Amino acid sequence: MNTQRSRSLIPRLLRLRASEAGQSLVEFALVAPILLLLILGTVDMARAWNAFQVVTDAAREGARNVVIDDPQIDSDSARAIVENALARARLDPASATISIAEGPLRGDPSTVQIEYPYTFRWIGPVIAWFTGSNQVTLTSTITMRNE
Repeated sequence: MNTQRSRSLIPRLLRLRASEAGQSLVEFALVAPILLLLILGTVDMARAWNAFQVVTDAAREGARNVVIDDPQIDSDSARAIVENALARARLDPASATISIAEGPLRGDPSTVQIEYPYTFRWIGPVIAWFTGSNQVTLTSTITMRNE
């Protein structure tokens, strides 16, 4: 009787094991979209931070050229330097709003401000769902004293 009981137990265990086989697939299907959203969100935020650093460096480079005591450098050449710095990083200079306020005398402050609209690629729909827009404006203002 004992062998007969163990024989009937084996098919029940096999059925129980087979019924749990799809559990990990269901768990993965539930967790995978969240994990993918986290990974893509991290990459998208890193790209936005990189674009912000490029905008800040371009503003700093433009401000540095504005404050140098050189009669050949004016607002237009500083604007060209800023646009060139943005283009080197593959940011569209035509999308940027660049404003340059030069101080007239030595020691006066000169300011370069750049506003650049950045669109999130992968997490944009999620951000738009919460805020209404998938775009942020990256702004950097650098002020230096004229030499």
